[in-house]
Amino acid sequence: MASLNTAAEIDAYLRSLDPARVVSKECKHATYSRHRNGEMHDMLVVKEWWTLDDGTRLPSLRCVEDYKRPYWITKKHLRNHPDKIQFEDIANLEMFKIPQCQLRRDICQKLGSGMPNNPMKVIARSPYLYGLDTGPEVFMKHAYDVRWPEAFKPNKVTVIDAETDVNGVIDMKQQLPILWSLVSDDEIILYVNQQWAGDTPNYEEQVLAEYAAVIGQWAANIRKKMSNKKGVYPSWVDDIEKIPVRVEFQDNHFTATKAMVDRLHFTQPDIVTGWNVFFDAKCIESSCLYAGHDPADIFSDPRVPYSYRGAQLTEGPSTKKMSSGREMRLDPQERWNKILNTASWRMQDAMQAFWQLRKAKGKESGGYGLSAVLDRQLDSSKLEYPTEDTSIPGGTLHWHIDMQKHYKVRYGVYNIIDSLGVWVLDKKNNDLSSQISALAGPLDYSMFNSQPKINVTDMLFSVSKKRKKIICSTSDQMRDANDDLLSSKEGWIVTFPSHNVVDTGLFLYSDMPHVRSMIHMFNADADVETTYPIAEIIQNLSKETTVAEPCKVKGVSREKLRLASINLTGGRVNAVEIMETVCGWPELDDILAMAERDMGVIETAA
Repeated sequence: MASLNTAAEIDAYLRSLDPARVVSKECKHATYSRHRNGEMHDMLVVKEWWTLDDGTRLPSLRCVEDYKRPYWITKKHLRNHPDKIQFEDIANLEMFKIPQCQLRRDICQKLGSGMPNNPMKVIARSPYLYGLDTGPEVFMKHAYDVRWPEAFKPNKVTVIDAETDVNGVIDMKQQLPILWSLVSDDEIILYVNQQWAGDTPNYEEQVLAEYAAVIGQWAANIRKKMSNKKGVYPSWVDDIEKIPVRVEFQDNHFTATKAMVDRLHFTQPDIVTGWNVFFDAKCIESSCLYAGHDPADIFSDPRVPYSYRGAQLTEGPSTKKMSSGREMRLDPQERWNKILNTASWRMQDAMQAFWQLRKAKGKESGGYGLSAVLDRQLDSSKLEYPTEDTSIPGGTLHWHIDMQKHYKVRYGVYNIIDSLGVWVLDKKNNDLSSQISALAGPLDYSMFNSQPKINVTDMLFSVSKKRKKIICSTSDQMRDANDDLLSSKEGWIVTFPSHNVVDTGLFLYSDMPHVRSMIHMFNADADVETTYPIAEIIQNLSKETTVAEPCKVKGVSREKLRLASINLTGGRVNAVEIMETVCGWPELDDILAMAERDMGVIETAA
């Protein structure tokens, strides 16, 4: 064991073991990759943790070429229904297994119809296809969970943060890193671009001295916040000051970037994170491209075959379309950026995970910048050293420019504390070390922000196990013939901005004291979109559980029928109104009058 210095050596050791020594294997994540040359082959890059009979846990990387994922097609003699069936009995289906890259062609061959070049959502219009909404990486991870259900352990998390050269940069998208900080449970490393810091004498010694001068008080603030009434606090608080720190010089921005990424490949964390880590991922990409290197090679583990190395950086949407048709702007923490790279680690944004796990509580005042969150959570903050020009606010572009020119040592310590702050937040909340994995289950992290994807994944595996049924595949056309008979949702309930309902604009114009402005106070916006799946589950709503759905009631307008359908969810609260609207019952006043006559309370007219 002592000779296991590299990831490749660990892999070789594990593969040589007697299988009887392996207690369990945990799949942390699986990354899908197509062949880079366009060949009909693909690969799953699987991050594993092996637990041995002596309690040892070791990481491993498994590369599975042409993994055959399952899907299901209705048996030929039962293909007689024009519309999709929400769940179908497994006994009525044939299961096929095929590599994901060959899936569309295989489906078209099996059905004898369709075009393999069409998007999957178009091919999935067939009412006889099941299980297509789940990707091969999910099936792979689920297979591990089924075989070793008790294998889960907290994720190994490493935090990174880049500081880029902002002096004299015209295009801010082309910023190149001058500093990289890396923080894990075992080490803190500051990677320094020599071209930037070379004119600072004894830079390493000065950084270490400055760090030692500030870390004690910084950790003390956190210790105070985390202590209970008896003065007891989590053990990780003491670890803050114990993590060894070192400074590593590199010739330029690319060698500094590569050295940092190579360290990640060597230590093999499960998750690499940062506050807005998408920025850091783009820094890696930009540094590679500027130096003439393929980012996929740098992002990918050296053990991954060249033909399957990949790196995809996809920024989440900046707006969300509401039911009213208007576009709502999303703040940075509300987006869900996707970073897929073929390595032993996955990059997940700590800021977006923090929001995603707490969004049900609504937005907190103060925003979601790292300093603001550290202040709310830990009574701590980023290091924002004052500059000679005290009028420059900390953290602004001008502050960074001044720090990079005149305070290079302090700027290095600032960079370290940024990463350390994210590390501390995860120790406190376990967002990335455990929560995101426990809640995602077999679902890939890239889809964690999608409640429908989570529900589909849960239903696929739970329903197939408990009810021996498979959920149908969704397409770009999910309406059936009966849908045209139902009331349309168009032109129905829309939540308008409050100023369109009641004019609450403040009186602000001194020369027009009776004219309201467009500035409003005490407004709230309630978004209930995510309640729909929960409401369906609670009320057991599905095509399978629906016996009948009214399309038309004689003498009742479509608008009244729409309203009655909504009020049905309220049960007896709306019973009287439903009976009056749909069934033609008398109004309450008339019923009361009839009751009083029957009881002789009032006399009928002579």
